[in-house]
Amino acid sequence: MSIAESHTSTDDESDVHERSVLDDDTLTMLEQECDGALEGLLQLFLSECEKRVGLIEGFGSGARNEIEREAHTVKGAAISFGCPALSAAARDLETAAGRGETGLESLVQMVVRTHGAARVALELRYPGLRSPAARP
Repeated sequence: MSIAESHTSTDDESDVHERSVLDDDTLTMLEQECDGALEGLLQLFLSECEKRVGLIEGFGSGARNEIEREAHTVKGAAISFGCPALSAAARDLETAAGRGETGLESLVQMVVRTHGAARVALELRYPGLRSPAARP
């Protein structure tokens, strides 16, 4: 099961996730500036994030440099694409890994969960992002 598939929610829960996980101002600006190409860019963002979050999840806690690097990349991409909660979770993980802290597992799981919530919220806002099997 992929990271994205592991997050399920009800319609009410999804509405809450969309409001709290996405930055409407950033997404509105991107919609205006991307001239119809935003869904393709968001699909690339989600795909790359899924790969990087998967790498982070697969690293052992001793791989702090790798975790820090991947978390840094997720942090920057997430804020650029209007996902501040994912960016904040990745920032916390990046900081902890950079300081050489132990016990990164809970921060890794927060990144995984927040990534799933961001995916769901983006798919609700942009139904074209959903995989064909997930479309009604």
